[in-house]
Amino acid sequence: MAGPSLEMFRFAMYLAFPIGYMLYFGDPAWYERFVMPYRERYMPPETDFDLRASLQQQSILTEPAVTNTIREWKQIDKERLI
Repeated sequence: MAGPSLEMFRFAMYLAFPIGYMLYFGDPAWYERFVMPYRERYMPPETDFDLRASLQQQSILTEPAVTNTIREWKQIDKERLI
C-alpha cells in the first residue's frame, strides 16, 4: 500500500479530471465553436418551416379514404398482436 501523499495525489486526480472536463466542454464558447457548425449542417434552419405544408398534411388526414386506410391498418395491427 502506498503512502498518504500518493493517496492524496490519486484523490486529487480523481477530482481534477472530471471537473476539468466539465469546465472545458461545458463552456458556451466551446459549444459555439465546435457544435453549432454541425448543427447548421445537419438540421434545417428554423426559418424554413412552411406552415402551408403542415396544413396540407392535416387536410390529407381528414379525407375518408385515408381515414379508412388508417383504420384498417390499426385493425390489422391489433389482430397481429393478439
